[in-house]
Amino acid sequence: MKKLVLLFLLALLLPSRVKALKEFETTYQINYSVDNRGQITVEQEITLTNNLANIYPKEYLIETSQEIVNISAWDQQGSILKGIDKNKERVKIKLEFNQEVIGRGKSLSFTVKYQLKSLAVHKGRVWEINLPKLSNSQDIDYLGTSVTVPNSFGKLAYSSVKIQKITSLATQTKFILSRNQADQAATLSFGDFQSFDFSLQYQLENPDLETWEFLIAIPPITNYQEVILTDIRPLPKEIKIDKNGNWLAHYRVEPHQTLPVLVEGQAKVFAIPQAVDFYNQEKNFASFLKEDKYWETSNAQIIQLAKELKTPKKIYQYVVSRLDYNYLALENNTVSRRGALSALNQSQQSVCSEFTDLFITLARAAGIPAREIEGFAYTNNPKLKPLSLKKDILHAWPEYWDNHKKQWIQIDPTWEKTTGGVDYFDHFDFNHLTFVIHGDQSIFPPPPGTYTSSQTKEVKSIKVAFSNKQVILPPNEELLEKITLEFTRNKDKQFWFWQAKNSQIVVKNNTLYPIKQILVQNQVISLLPPWGKETITLETEPFWQQFLFSPQKEITISLANTPHKRTTSLVALTPKEANLRQIILIFLIINGAAFSVVLIIKLVNKVAKKS
Repeated sequence: MKKLVLLFLLALLLPSRVKALKEFETTYQINYSVDNRGQITVEQEITLTNNLANIYPKEYLIETSQEIVNISAWDQQGSILKGIDKNKERVKIKLEFNQEVIGRGKSLSFTVKYQLKSLAVHKGRVWEINLPKLSNSQDIDYLGTSVTVPNSFGKLAYSSVKIQKITSLATQTKFILSRNQADQAATLSFGDFQSFDFSLQYQLENPDLETWEFLIAIPPITNYQEVILTDIRPLPKEIKIDKNGNWLAHYRVEPHQTLPVLVEGQAKVFAIPQAVDFYNQEKNFASFLKEDKYWETSNAQIIQLAKELKTPKKIYQYVVSRLDYNYLALENNTVSRRGALSALNQSQQSVCSEFTDLFITLARAAGIPAREIEGFAYTNNPKLKPLSLKKDILHAWPEYWDNHKKQWIQIDPTWEKTTGGVDYFDHFDFNHLTFVIHGDQSIFPPPPGTYTSSQTKEVKSIKVAFSNKQVILPPNEELLEKITLEFTRNKDKQFWFWQAKNSQIVVKNNTLYPIKQILVQNQVISLLPPWGKETITLETEPFWQQFLFSPQKEITISLANTPHKRTTSLVALTPKEANLRQIILIFLIINGAAFSVVLIIKLVNKVAKKS
């Protein structure tokens, strides 16, 4: 009878492959159980079934690069743990079976149990569990995986692999992974949203002899994040929303001056895109399909690939498989942005900007609107989820327009590549905070972290941390009181005493808070950013009535889905028109009085002559 010593590595934790053991059919059931502190107990139920009649397993060797503790192993007759050998890089666990299972079709079942600390991470409001990919899944004939978590973790926000079944227990919930995805790297996140506090410093330096205008990008509201500013010093002239959805704060800097600007706030980040009407930019799609620096959509090689790939998912999968992440360049800080074509032809020299640029370029060449996001990305393991090389610009990832969902969808091909297969196309996470969106241009506006002066080049200008306390918007009635209305008129389209039906109202938000769904009369402003303005057109009385009689125009302003309203009276005259009106009225009064005096004198003289 033939004894086999099975040197079977623990593939769950070790990246190397193991040669298939054709003499046996191998069944794995891996169960992860997570406690309230995030400590994971792993229980592997393994069955070896003989395919031949004259062999049987005698020993089993488990080798792992992970730090595991509280190791135990047993079969039906008791403990099979023979010895443990630890060094800095490896843990070797030797098992010796208590029984000799002989005969074709006979099975030997045993269990290995241990604990891990590094796979479950509590980050702010979110619990994230990262399961590594099995490296020798081809040697396993049947594989099942389950994850059990305490209910205190909250609801499952997303899973990068399909969940086959969910079972509610007394104080826990059990998730069974799909059979055809059980061998993949997986991420499960629990929570409703993630909350980050940010502090951004901008040094606006003007070395010129003329005044410069600066438009600086600050974190905007998108369909993946809510933003509330808590401080901005000094206040800008205005905050505008551009065609990409960026929030651009407007500043003027005098000659040979440096203006330091501080922006602080809190962002609420979602894993699933939210339904928002103000983020639909279909009218600007031509801008999100055109060629630009780093996006060489007219290149013949790019065009041919785009014709073959066609869909966002196939383009994404191609980028992930084609490019290799350059960890050496990351360590040496020797790589700059190269663009899509260079990434395609030198695939081994890629970092996140190349993954992003290649996806955007192929998508645009295929007629799919796509853009670049630059911002902050949280990672507790830079080897699995590396960041950008640029100082303070931590990560770049793309987004594309889903015409069926009518939404922008953010994806991260870089992190799918570096995590060994965690799906960042069908599922996203809570870790990506948008600073700036590059759509109509590949490099403008510059993101936070690039506004440094000659004196502050080495000063870290971006600080992001998990929030300890949630910032709450003021009540609606308080926000309403901070909205001001100003009347304007386009005189070029009007004549004196003309019927002025196109009078305009400037609606201004005088707070640091974004205000949504503002109703002015019957017109809706979907989003007014902090310190932002919007001009709407309202029908008013004829100009000659406004000028002669100065009628009060009653303007009703409210916020949608609330009972709070405010009525404001506006005089539809500019200050110059009002002054002119006063001068004319005074002139008419004086002339009227003078005429009356002359008339009275004439009447008196006439009466005197008759007498």
